[in-house]
Amino acid sequence: MSLLLCGLLLGFLGNGADQASASSVDHTAAPLSVSPSSSTSAAGDAGDRREPEARPLVGAAGGRQEDVVSPVLPPMECVTVVKNEEDDATLSPASCDPSNVAAFPHACNIGEGSGSSVLSPLSTPLSAASETMSSTTPAAPILRRVFRLGAGPWTVPDPFLFCVHHLDRYPAGYKGSMGPDPLTHRGRDIGSDFSYRDGWSMYHGDVIPGFPQHPHRGFETITVTLQGLVDHSDSMGATARYGQGDVQWMTAGSGIQHSEMFPLIRDDAPNPAELFQLWLNLPKKSKMVKPHFAMFWEPDVPKLKLPSRDDRGHVIEGAPGATVTIVAGNPFPVDHAAPSTPSPPPDSWASQPGADVAVWIISLPAGTTILLPPSASRATNRALYVYAAANDKATVDVALGPSEAVDMRRTESVPYRHGAFLDRSDLWTALRTSADQGAEVLVLQGRPIGEPVAQHGPFVMNTQEEIMQAFTDYRATQFGGWPWPAPDHAHPATSGRFAAHADGKREEPERPATSDAAPDKVTTRS
Repeated sequence: MSLLLCGLLLGFLGNGADQASASSVDHTAAPLSVSPSSSTSAAGDAGDRREPEARPLVGAAGGRQEDVVSPVLPPMECVTVVKNEEDDATLSPASCDPSNVAAFPHACNIGEGSGSSVLSPLSTPLSAASETMSSTTPAAPILRRVFRLGAGPWTVPDPFLFCVHHLDRYPAGYKGSMGPDPLTHRGRDIGSDFSYRDGWSMYHGDVIPGFPQHPHRGFETITVTLQGLVDHSDSMGATARYGQGDVQWMTAGSGIQHSEMFPLIRDDAPNPAELFQLWLNLPKKSKMVKPHFAMFWEPDVPKLKLPSRDDRGHVIEGAPGATVTIVAGNPFPVDHAAPSTPSPPPDSWASQPGADVAVWIISLPAGTTILLPPSASRATNRALYVYAAANDKATVDVALGPSEAVDMRRTESVPYRHGAFLDRSDLWTALRTSADQGAEVLVLQGRPIGEPVAQHGPFVMNTQEEIMQAFTDYRATQFGGWPWPAPDHAHPATSGRFAAHADGKREEPERPATSDAAPDKVTTRS
């Protein structure tokens, strides 16, 4: 599933591989220096796309801010995977190639102003001081860089390629169509609507919002849902409806087509949808494996309570603490009341020994300090994203320490709608909210793959030649074709959550999702 990038240059598939200009970077080479992005409009080429307001309370959606860089830090070293080095890049859905409408009615090109960056494994020291510093040296940096979270893809560390947060406040469905009232289409570029008008977009959907049939090769998608539903269909003949806390982990491998639609199943109430879309790279040896997808149903995704700490790292008995939803990677103390963490697909980088991949969503109440365990290796990258808060004044203070007794008297802050790369992942990480400001934080972690990356739209390989071959293979095979009656295939509004796999296996969640049992929770998050 590509979500915001579902239409990345698919038009070129019909125009011939000679038009593909895959971007190739070598993660093993000396890293490049990236300077802070310029202060331009956050809307960029995506039209009047506004960022979601602060949640659960409404906050002001301001214009783009300058990157916030710690004064004690050297410039972050990273390499680009797509067209430029913009941190909060936005997409250009208006650049569809009309000559390909017949062959690719939902295909759009990425704009010149779009992009995402991948943190390279450092082959040279950041500085002599950071190379030799003691973990207890007062001047040791905490955050390597703090950056703005814009409306488009966010900056991510290797082994990740892409991250986007969707929050669409969809209205009631229209007369059983599972789409909004057609009158709301006025002023939208239907087929390529990223406008966020009235708080939502149709994306590449015509009737039902979402992303109709499109291909992928060479990486994985991880779709973490928080609200709403997603209807999945693919070229292997598999299909599913999931959402409300479920996770789909799909290995595209040698090539797959799929669609991701957001059905508005209620005609009598709003249909808010919220999810994270992550792209996780595959190493060269796994880029041509057989496609696969796994479902992690919401009741099976561990949710742990972490105790709140004082400024010296000691547990405060009776304090509310924080909740951590664990999609991948569980180094936390065993909670026998919580389910075990589901296993990633077998060919995933996250399944490889020492990959140290983690995806955590942390809900931090106001006035809370928690500790995250250290990674397995200093080579592991760890990033955090403050994506939701009570209002736009919220910040999360971060401290690092060699033991659980982290000293919170020296911290660096990550404001709401900002992300940060930690300087050290192999130390205990303390996160603290102010007495009157809670926040929600996404944490991404993993050991870098450290291989060359060539990306062109929905294909991610190691060389430009392999990208050209991907175009050739897709034109010849359609990655298995499309077995469904429509490119935006969706299930009836009355259908529950399920997954039907290509081998005939069918599965359903054993218990209702938490949000199914508490619809008021969904309403308050909208």
